Amino acid sequence: MLRTILISGLATALLGGAALAADLPTRKAAPAFVPPAPVVSWTGFYIGVNGGYAGDQFKYPFSGYYDPYISGGGSANLTSSGFLGGLQAGYNWQFASSWVAGAEADIDATSITGKVGVGASGLYGTNPGVPVSGSFAAKSEQPYLATLRARLGYLVTDRFLAFATGGLAFGDVKSSVSATASLDGNAYGPYTYSKTTNHTGWTLGAGVEYMINKNWTFKTEYLYVDLGSQTLLSGSGEGYAYSLKVHPTDNIVRAGLNYKFD
Repeated sequence: MLRTILISGLATALLGGAALAADLPTRKAAPAFVPPAPVVSWTGFYIGVNGGYAGDQFKYPFSGYYDPYISGGGSANLTSSGFLGGLQAGYNWQFASSWVAGAEADIDATSITGKVGVGASGLYGTNPGVPVSGSFAAKSEQPYLATLRARLGYLVTDRFLAFATGGLAFGDVKSSVSATASLDGNAYGPYTYSKTTNHTGWTLGAGVEYMINKNWTFKTEYLYVDLGSQTLLSGSGEGYAYSLKVHPTDNIVRAGLNYKFD
């Protein structure tokens, strides 16, 4: 009898403990902490380097008259090309979540050059004529090019910016001409002339920029530059006047790497 009571009590205790355990809440491990993705911001100052290729034309507008017999004008063009590289700095301001406005200044050393050389020979007069020959050479080059531009861009993604840009452009042009002549074996020249002109003009362009991480960005861009015209030669007197100018333009394709300050 006692044995039966003990067995019954033990069974009741075991069943009750099992039921109580089933009613207790299950303990699971806490989920691993995942930090939120960093917020990408384009706002801030930056500096960087750039390099690329440029070229278009050196135009030489000219005019003159010799009263009352000759008057007129026109333009001669030299094709130009060369490389460029230098520094840029600027500031971006991100607003309305998807738009970035800013300003950028840059200065590049360039090897942009255009040059031409022509020569001719023949006879002056008749029976049998006097031998005559001559040569002419012209060259222009841009030692440096600088721009000061506004930028406005749209964020295609939080790290990929497409932008338009425009503003002022500055540069020097070194031009030189030389000529020689020979008449009946007698040499004349060379006659040379050179001048450096300072130019201020305008630029427009567009590009894309990618944010590699919070501090580094990479960009590619196209710029068209018109530096305006400056006088190379001019003069006037009784019954005559003349003017020769130089007018450089450039198409620029370049890439750049920027460091953005926190």
